[in-house]
Amino acid sequence: MPEQLSTDLLHLILEAHALRVRIFATPKLCGRWQGVHPSAYQASFHLVGEGQCYLHMRHLRTPIPLQGGDLVLLPRDDWHILSSEPHPMGEEAITGDIQGPMTAMICGEIRFDQQTSNPILDALPPLVVMRKGDADGALDMISRLLALEAERNDLGNVLVLNRLSEALFVMILRHHLKHEEQKKGLLAALADPRLTKALVAIHRSPEERWQVGSLAKVAGMSRTVFAQRFAEVLGLTPIEYLTRWRMQLAQQWLRERREPVSVVAKKLGYETETAFRRAFQRITGMTPGRLRRQG
Repeated sequence: MPEQLSTDLLHLILEAHALRVRIFATPKLCGRWQGVHPSAYQASFHLVGEGQCYLHMRHLRTPIPLQGGDLVLLPRDDWHILSSEPHPMGEEAITGDIQGPMTAMICGEIRFDQQTSNPILDALPPLVVMRKGDADGALDMISRLLALEAERNDLGNVLVLNRLSEALFVMILRHHLKHEEQKKGLLAALADPRLTKALVAIHRSPEERWQVGSLAKVAGMSRTVFAQRFAEVLGLTPIEYLTRWRMQLAQQWLRERREPVSVVAKKLGYETETAFRRAFQRITGMTPGRLRRQG
């Protein structure tokens, strides 16, 4: 049951933040080559389908060698270089030679449509490296399907690659949650069955008039211990988290569904539209009317 609650919560959060993954390159490079990636995206990943290469980043003392089946995820899309050589060849892109060993890659952009800070990406370290041997059966299967699809040019190829990549990202999150110690952030909360119960209650029923005491009861903890544990792991009080989640939903409903501000305020449990507008502007930095007009 705790694992099912965590799965439900992750689904609710990914859906509200509108996860999108887009493959932006499937290069095949031979000989000496180098690709420079200057922090253009919200997050990115690179899957080595075949061959080998090296990952260079400014904070790395030595480059990270990558083989076929290995994957790197950059949740902040920090500046990085992928190259055929163990030492970077300056900071310019090099297209490669006609002859020499071939490396095939799949490079994707991960983004969430909402513009506020993202709890999923914020909970991950700046760099996640997954070796082919580290992956469980499902993750390895999706990686191989991606590599196979990248070789084809059939109808719907781009759509298939993007959908497989979305599944790949969720699998990476699942693997990271199971195999890496989570100290702070949303993933750490997902690893705590008691906090997960409270978070699921917030996410399923954001319109409820939740108080710290009622959420502590749901979690099966004393009010004081719950409040301390929640703030320690998530960096927010339970009521601050509730407000941010409400505003996340509000952005989605205003932008995508174009619902009237008064309707959104009522659906989220606000007694007055004025109170909702005040909270919305404090969290997002803009008025709900402006966001709704932007569409």
